[in-house]
Amino acid sequence: MVNNHIFYKWMCDIDLFDLERTNDFYHSLFRCENDIEFQSVLNDYKYLFEVYETLYDDRKKDLSNFKWVLTTWVAFTYREVQVHNVDARKALNTLIEYNVKVKEASTTSELHALIKSMLKAFLKLVQLERLRASDPITIHVKKYVRRNISKKINLTDISDSLGYNKEYLSHHFKRVEGISIVDYIHYKRVELAKEILINSTAKMDDITIYAGFSSNSNFFRTFKKLTGMTPKAYRKSYAS
Repeated sequence: MVNNHIFYKWMCDIDLFDLERTNDFYHSLFRCENDIEFQSVLNDYKYLFEVYETLYDDRKKDLSNFKWVLTTWVAFTYREVQVHNVDARKALNTLIEYNVKVKEASTTSELHALIKSMLKAFLKLVQLERLRASDPITIHVKKYVRRNISKKINLTDISDSLGYNKEYLSHHFKRVEGISIVDYIHYKRVELAKEILINSTAKMDDITIYAGFSSNSNFFRTFKKLTGMTPKAYRKSYAS
């Protein structure tokens, strides 16, 4: 049976929001490059995990304390991971995913497994961002797109500028960025169009050309797909 005195004493003595060593834990965690380093960090900070053994009421089959602390830890980890400039959408999806998993868990073994799984999921986001920020291939692709945004851009030209075949380049870019090169080009064209719509009175025909869209219909279709609004509605929303 859970000892509530132990639980509340732990909450006072080892506060996840104030403990300096918790900051050290995240600093060490998000520097991990592989599973061996990850497990080593967990071993070094195992005192953070041992307390969970006291949070379960065998008699009442009560997981509420355990779930409360784990849900708090998920939220705290979500907050910590954001300083590493990870993909905001992926980080939020990870937060939601593990909140649901904690809520649906029915055994202590499931909850114990979720601790490690959750930390590894957030670590993966940091590792992907580290790779993305330093990867020379994706950096080159982004520079190419930026410099040629008003022109017709195709994969062949980009791959030729790098000396890689199209298939490899496409696979590599999507693995690192989580988005295809074509979708990335569409995204950057729409971002440029949004800036022009907000900050100028340029005509739609001119924006279509300057942002590199092949036609007005292509511009309108792509813009609405990515923003949920037509270009005119988007401009009007900022004008008001």
